[in-house]
Amino acid sequence: KALIDAVSSSQFIPERNSNAMIRRLAEMAPEIYRKDLIATAFCADRIKTDSPVAFTAVDQVNKAIQKEKKLSFQYVDYLPTKEEILRHDKKKYVVSPYALVWNDGRYYVPSYDPEKGKIVSYRVDRMRNVMVVNERADRHLPFNAVDYCKKVLWMFDGDIEEQEVILVSENRHMISLLDRFGEEIETSPADEGHFRAIVKVIPSYSFFSWIFQFCGGIRIAGPGNVKREYEEMLRRVLERQ
Repeated sequence: KALIDAVSSSQFIPERNSNAMIRRLAEMAPEIYRKDLIATAFCADRIKTDSPVAFTAVDQVNKAIQKEKKLSFQYVDYLPTKEEILRHDKKKYVVSPYALVWNDGRYYVPSYDPEKGKIVSYRVDRMRNVMVVNERADRHLPFNAVDYCKKVLWMFDGDIEEQEVILVSENRHMISLLDRFGEEIETSPADEGHFRAIVKVIPSYSFFSWIFQFCGGIRIAGPGNVKREYEEMLRRVLERQ
């Protein structure tokens, strides 16, 4: 049931492939349960891709990681007409992939990008013409998949560097911080109704949107540059309303 729900909720797997995988998984259960397992395979917020391109690209990405080779691909953006357009005049990216990471229903490839000189995450469903390059991958930067996913919220980091951020939270939101950052985060009481937490994150707009959802229940206390950037983002949003 858990495996079927994972396939059903995945945005990355096309509808046709998803249905076939669910049927195969159901066949592993006793016959009396199969019909119910298939019938209950539904996720309320599921949005499935129609394109099999990303689904097949995983094979090339996996080969590059396993063989410790570089990966070549082009990357797409979308026009207002919903048409695909290859980013940067059809530029070919050549990177060194570390892992294939599942996050929020999609696959990402954290890779060392020599042009940026750091690890950057690329979405597999936005990759096109993916090929393994017969050159040894450059993985000189340390990488831990679990830590990386905690710091780079929703796999969007741009060119922002990791920082330690101090949060002040209402006590009732402790579970949300543990779910997001893990039990290793440093916490201490602030007052009777609040606590402080120190988290290592890449303070992108994705991180700010995570903070915003608590409507002030979790606040950024420092450092000053992160707090100011969050306040500036809020001002820009209000100005555009």
